Amino acid sequence: MRLKVRGTVVNIIANKNYGFILADNGQQYFFHREDLNGNWEQLCKDWEEFGPDKINVTFDARSTPKGPRAANVELIQYT
Repeated sequence: MRLKVRGTVVNIIANKNYGFILADNGQQYFFHREDLNGNWEQLCKDWEEFGPDKINVTFDARSTPKGPRAANVELIQYT
């Protein structure tokens, strides 16, 4: 069983279909729209409305040759 990591979305580059999450442990993770278990378009709209550090998520942390990546990203709440 994998432990879910908790964090907040700190940046979204909507036209490139990716963003970044800052985990509660201080590590930053890349995620692609394919990694999101939810509606990408709605997330982008919410990002525009709420801005950085307002969208909380959980995810599985992965190590890749390009750096830390978030998989199975799930929205948990807006603050």
